[in-house]
Amino acid sequence: MPGFARFHGLDGCRAGWFHVTLNQSASLSYGITTDLATYLAGLNAKDLVLIDIPIGLPDAGPEPRRCDQEARRLLGAKSSSVFPPPCRAALTAPDYPSANQINREQTTKGLQKQTYFILPKIREADTALDRAPTCVLRESHPEVVFQSLNRNEGLGSSKKDPDGQQQRLQILKRYLPGINSNYETILAAYKRKDLARDDVLDAIALAVAGKESGGSLKSLPERPDHDSRGRPMEIVYHLP
Repeated sequence: MPGFARFHGLDGCRAGWFHVTLNQSASLSYGITTDLATYLAGLNAKDLVLIDIPIGLPDAGPEPRRCDQEARRLLGAKSSSVFPPPCRAALTAPDYPSANQINREQTTKGLQKQTYFILPKIREADTALDRAPTCVLRESHPEVVFQSLNRNEGLGSSKKDPDGQQQRLQILKRYLPGINSNYETILAAYKRKDLARDDVLDAIALAVAGKESGGSLKSLPERPDHDSRGRPMEIVYHLP
C-alpha cells in the first residue's frame, strides 16, 4: 500500500481553491488558496491530492475521454454533472467564441458554456503540473466519489439543494463521525460568495476517498489512456 501521510481534497471555488486535508488519524484541516501551483509546491511525496478538475486533456478527435463516458454510465441520472473537457489548444483562447471554435475544429464538437466557465481552473491545474510537483495529484469527481462512498447507491437530490447536501453530509459521517461540527466551522469561516456549501462537501469527500483508500484508488477506466503530455485521462474513486 502506498505510504501516504496526508490526503487532500481540492475543489475550485469562487475565491480560488478550497482544500481539505486529512492525516492518518483523520484530523481535518482546511483553507483556501488562490495559487494552486504554490499550494502543491508546499507538499511532498507523502501527500496524495484528489482534485475536481480535468487533468489529462485530449488534443484532437471526436471521441470523448473514456473516463468521462464511464463516469456518466456510473452516475446514470446525474450524468450531466460530468462536463466534457476542452481540447488542449482551447486552453489559451481569449474568449468563449474563440475557445468554442478551436474546440470544434479540433474535436468536431463545440465547447459547453459550463466547461468554458472553469477553463481558467483547468489552465491553472495544467500549468501547475508543468512545474512537476512532488506530491501525487490525481483527477477525481465528487459525484462519482459520493456514489461510491454510498456503496454505489444513487444520490436522489442535487448537491445544490438542502436535502442533497444533508444526504451527502450523512454519507461523510460514516467515515468522519465529527463531520457536522467541521462542516459548520468551515461554513462560518467563509462567506458564501467565496465558498459555496457544495464546494465544502466536495472537497471533504475527495479527501475522505483518498484516506479510506490509503492511496489504492480505483480508476475509470481501469487502464486509462494518456494525453500527449503523458498525463492519465482518468477519474479515480474509492469503493468501500
